[in-house]
Amino acid sequence: MDRTPGTDFPNQIKQLRARLGLTQVMLAERLGVSFPTVNRWENQKSIPSQLAWNKLLEMAGEQDAG
Repeated sequence: MDRTPGTDFPNQIKQLRARLGLTQVMLAERLGVSFPTVNRWENQKSIPSQLAWNKLLEMAGEQDAG
């Protein structure tokens, strides 16, 4: 995943969520955001904040390392 959300961020989030075996609700809980927020990201209705993106990067790094 890129250091900042690029144009492909919805697919990157979906792929990460699939690799982790998480639903949108489960991902939202892990990130401390609401389900609608994750849904809007995946449907490109809104862009994750840098803080949320950093948390996603951490999750991706943990998955890659594990």
